[in-house]
Amino acid sequence: TQAAAHRDERRLGWAHAFVAYSAGPVGQTAEALDAANHALALARRLQDLPLLAMAEISRGTLACVRGETGVATAAFRRAASAGSVAQAPRVEGIGAGNLGAALLEVGRLAEAEAALARGRRAFVHANDPFHLTRLSVDEARLAVARGDPNAEELVSAAIEAARAAGILEGELLAREAAVLLARAQGDEALAQDRLRALEAVASACDDVKWPPRVERLRVPRAARTLRLTSDGRQVEWGGRAFDFARRGPLRRTLVALAAAHVQQRSLSALELREAGWPGEPMLHESAAKRVYMAVKRLRALGFEDALLTQDDGYRLSGDVFVEWAEVG
Repeated sequence: TQAAAHRDERRLGWAHAFVAYSAGPVGQTAEALDAANHALALARRLQDLPLLAMAEISRGTLACVRGETGVATAAFRRAASAGSVAQAPRVEGIGAGNLGAALLEVGRLAEAEAALARGRRAFVHANDPFHLTRLSVDEARLAVARGDPNAEELVSAAIEAARAAGILEGELLAREAAVLLARAQGDEALAQDRLRALEAVASACDDVKWPPRVERLRVPRAARTLRLTSDGRQVEWGGRAFDFARRGPLRRTLVALAAAHVQQRSLSALELREAGWPGEPMLHESAAKRVYMAVKRLRALGFEDALLTQDDGYRLSGDVFVEWAEVG
């Protein structure tokens, strides 16, 4: 309000960017989108690259809330590039760190590692211990996802560092990783202890994504684990291994469903069509038939009771666990 009253467009742009960054995670998505668009428009008019980067970070954060991984990663990439060109290492690091976290959520581990490394270099250059601490959380989560032998040590250190720095989101993510690590080690009693600790901390958080994330962890990991590479070429499900290398539409459809499952959302028929046959023009009737056949084939391969059709589209059943594997 003060920035608007004094016609200080640069300060107004930053205010809009921070409003957008804060409003999305608490469920105020319409307000967040409006603020992010205002920030982006001002950044472009003022040719202010650091502001442009922050506006893109806000847009990417909102896209993560909405489960739009492709939109988010594109926004974070633009943010990191703008920060680099502007020689603003802190902003570059925030963009790169968020990119790494978004890639990590959908199992693109090699790309996530590269983005997090870029973020670390930027924060070291900026002498920014706060963001280095936050970044260490995602580095620990990456170690858990990859099954690194030092994952336990990294997760414990990340929890303590995030607590000491007062980074609630970082502590929550590190505690979530601790639960997943205990499950991966086959220690369900330890996983339940860690889950109770996570629930206690999450009760103080108003970020809308945490209740469903915690709820999902309450279901013990069972045999219903879908393990697949980020390109969908190698898939393990129901005790069987599948090679989808020559089945492009089918593997892209499955990858899209798995990524949406991580985000706790369904995919419409249109989204599945765009995922399976990106950029390919087709009539509505033809698109509907292709999506129907892809879903039918996946069900025939063993996903019959795991691939659900609901009012809001298609999704994997809630008792399915998705594990992303490195592309080999």
